[in-house]
Amino acid sequence: ALLADGRVRLVELGRRRDREFSRLPSLVGKAKLGHEPAEIILPGTEEKIEVSVLDPTLSLAQYVDLKLPTGGLAGVLLNNRVTASFLEVVPGLPDLVHLGKIWPSLPQLQGGPDTVILDAPATGHAVALLSAPENFRRITKVGPIFRDASLMVDFFSDPEKTALVFAALPEEMAVQETLDLQRLLGKNFPKPNVFVNKCFPELPPLKDEQNSLPWKAYRYAKERGDRERDAAAQLKGAQKIPFFFPEPDALPLFLRISEHLE
Repeated sequence: ALLADGRVRLVELGRRRDREFSRLPSLVGKAKLGHEPAEIILPGTEEKIEVSVLDPTLSLAQYVDLKLPTGGLAGVLLNNRVTASFLEVVPGLPDLVHLGKIWPSLPQLQGGPDTVILDAPATGHAVALLSAPENFRRITKVGPIFRDASLMVDFFSDPEKTALVFAALPEEMAVQETLDLQRLLGKNFPKPNVFVNKCFPELPPLKDEQNSLPWKAYRYAKERGDRERDAAAQLKGAQKIPFFFPEPDALPLFLRISEHLE
């Protein structure tokens, strides 16, 4: 099977400063995705999944509404520029409420999907996101946020419930960032699965090189592939995903990757 059995929800974290930033719609064959989960059929398959791109402001409003006795009050607070600005600059709060939006749908709760796949931000922001529950657990000590943060810490540290996947390009900086991320997360999270994406193929050496365009293309591809393999070798045990060149009538990209992984 392409995905885990049961209901699958794929969630991407939206960016406040660029509301239209997302490659997810094109990957799943949709023109646009919203804050609430939408059921789609993956292109080229008969598999259904739920997909959403979270809006930071809506996530905050919905999470606050869950915690306040008066429903709808969050919308009033967030429409106040002073209050909204204060909530946005509290360190770690946007990360916690993003997780808080996803939290009610996590598999351990009745009626939720069987698997939630979260497309998290890049290295530094991913550390902040995953560390937010533990930070708020230490700060709050008691109350509803403390209880939620404690549950999240236990859930994310349990390898039976949570899996981490790191994806890096075969470039020196990206590889180093991935190594740093592994070190920063330490033993507080399950051991991650690491993938190196878009790896150029390994080309055989050729003699009698010329200065024609085909030879220049070969030389570029050969040197790029060698350089990428040297960089990727630092990620011990990582699985490599090839660079998929555009082809007429090719399968959707995620299917080509899936076939390679199988």
